[in-house]
Amino acid sequence: MLCGLSDRAGQDDRRLERVRARRRHSAHDGGRYEGHGALEAGSIDLQRGRAAWRRHGNVRTDCGHRTGRRRHRISVAYRVPEHGNLRALWGGEPAIVARIDDAGEAGYDVFVDRAKAAAFVSAIGAAGAVPLDLPTAEAIRLEAGVPRFHRDMDEETIPLEAGIESRAISFTKRCYVGQEVVIRVLHRGHGRVVRKLVGLLVDGNQTPAPGAGVRGADRDIGRVTSSAFSPALQRPIALAYVHRDFVATGTMVTVDGANAEVTSLPFVSR
Repeated sequence: MLCGLSDRAGQDDRRLERVRARRRHSAHDGGRYEGHGALEAGSIDLQRGRAAWRRHGNVRTDCGHRTGRRRHRISVAYRVPEHGNLRALWGGEPAIVARIDDAGEAGYDVFVDRAKAAAFVSAIGAAGAVPLDLPTAEAIRLEAGVPRFHRDMDEETIPLEAGIESRAISFTKRCYVGQEVVIRVLHRGHGRVVRKLVGLLVDGNQTPAPGAGVRGADRDIGRVTSSAFSPALQRPIALAYVHRDFVATGTMVTVDGANAEVTSLPFVSR
């Protein structure tokens, strides 16, 4: 794979396109709803010329219901599809809400103009937002068994190894980068790859470092890519690529001398 990419329509690194979220719903009287995003609580991550905000749950939108010359204010919770996006307004300025489920449940990244970031953080804090530090966010990602590009995947990884074929491979599109390899594995190899990303439940209190070797049957069989202490399981967990002979749930291996058990992903279902 060449990169991990999420398409957020209307986003530009220098400025956000001035667009209004507009979503239509049929009403009993034949009217329509015109929606403007009212963004809720979450956490902020500043990057380049924009600010990204993340929360989990529904996107609640304040809508105006037009019936002739009358306008009624209502509140509607939208279910944005995974990898979908909603263009909205916050404080009179454009914002983009993108559905990113990397914590194992419905989550959203919200992009606002960098100049508005401080005010946005203040507003969502007043609304009850609880800051989420990066180590905790990483632990939640691992509990969900979600691989991250440049950590658990790189240009040498194919989706079948990382277990993301359901969202990363098109079985109908032709002539994309890596298609020949994918089709050859699926049609000639019956989907079997030499290595596979699995979860490891590690004994003890020591969290293995990324890159730590995994051994089984007295030989090297793989390496750890991500690790964290799981708040939900109260033990160290890790993602690791191991040889296909050791991917079965319940297989015992060692990581830096500590015993570990191979488990299916996710570690924790939410």
